[in-house]
Amino acid sequence: MFKAIHKMKGRKDRGFTLVELLIVVAIIGILAAIAIPQFGAYRRRGYNASALSDSRNIRTTEEAMQADFTEYGATAAATGGAGAASAAGATINLVGGRTTTTTQTVALSPGVIAGIESEVNTAGVSRTDYLAITAHQSGDNYYGIDNFSTRTYRRSFAVGETVANLQLGVVNEAPTSAADELGADVTWITLQ
Repeated sequence: MFKAIHKMKGRKDRGFTLVELLIVVAIIGILAAIAIPQFGAYRRRGYNASALSDSRNIRTTEEAMQADFTEYGATAAATGGAGAASAAGATINLVGGRTTTTTQTVALSPGVIAGIESEVNTAGVSRTDYLAITAHQSGDNYYGIDNFSTRTYRRSFAVGETVANLQLGVVNEAPTSAADELGADVTWITLQ
C-alpha cells in the first residue's frame, strides 16, 4: 500500500480525465437549461409589473382630475406620438372636455404604452367616464382600468398580438356609461 502511495506521489499530475470534464459540462448544461428560461420569466414579470404600476398611476390621476374639475381626462398627447413609449419613459397629457386648461400629466415607465379613452356626456362637454389600457413592450399582458370599479383587470396577449399599436380598439374595449365594460368581458381577469 505504501508502495502505491509513493508511486502516485512520484508521478506528475496531468489534469482532469475526459470523464470528469464531461460530467462538469453536463452539470453546467443542466443548470443553464433551468436558469435561462427562469431568467426570461422574471424579466417578463418585471415588465408586466411596470405596466400594472402605470395603470394605477393613471387611475390616481384620473380620479384627481375628477375631484378637481368634475370630469375625467382623455389622452391629448403622448411623447413620441399616440401610444408611444420611449427608452426614457413617455408622458401622457389628460385633457378635459370643457377647456384645455384642465390638464394633468401622467409619466409612464420606460417601455410602457398606454391608451386612454373617455366618453363625452350627452351635452358634449364634459367627460363622464374613462377606460385605460396599459402594456409593456416586452411584457405579455394588458392591464385595464375604468371608473366603474376599483378593480384592475388583466388580459394576456392573443397569439400574434403585440403592443406595437396599443389602442383600445385593438383589445376590443371602449368606454360606455352603462356598465363596467372590463368586468363584463370574460377575456379580462380580475386582479383585485
